[in-house]
Amino acid sequence: MPEARGESARLSVVFLPAMLCDDELYRPQLEGLRDLIDPLVLTVAEATIAEAAMTVLRYAPPRFLIVGTSYGGNLALEVVVREPSRVGGLWMMGCNPGPASDPIAARERNELVQRGEFDAVVDELAVTIVYQHGPHVTDVANSFRRMARRAGQTVFLRQNASLLTDEPIWRKSPVRRS
Repeated sequence: MPEARGESARLSVVFLPAMLCDDELYRPQLEGLRDLIDPLVLTVAEATIAEAAMTVLRYAPPRFLIVGTSYGGNLALEVVVREPSRVGGLWMMGCNPGPASDPIAARERNELVQRGEFDAVVDELAVTIVYQHGPHVTDVANSFRRMARRAGQTVFLRQNASLLTDEPIWRKSPVRRS
């Protein structure tokens, strides 16, 4: 269990958002849990998943719970395998762990962004990742677009490339028990 902080026994929780997302993704959860947790939302964009995991570990507290959504779920698994003794629990949402499921489409998106078509890629992703029959589809898609534009094309290129460039360590070795 992560270390309790102070008399309130607040848990340290590291949130790793989906590609191109930031703390806006978790705002309702952060608000609902504000009296129970010390949250740290990290939008990490490194060239490889391994480098991204090391960045998370550099900023994370000594013991913590970790929450990962989509890209952040892949990253969370890498963190857990690299430092299992620091992670007290893992919660993954909306992810398909592993390398890009459609590497051709991922490379094509990189090429579009490099040609200056970042907004078109953001619009395509907004339609792809948002459940189109949900009651708040427009609000959710617009929220994604805001986050993506704040993150920018460099973050997209690095996050997307990290899913294409290397195989995560968790696929190569079993989790060490601590």
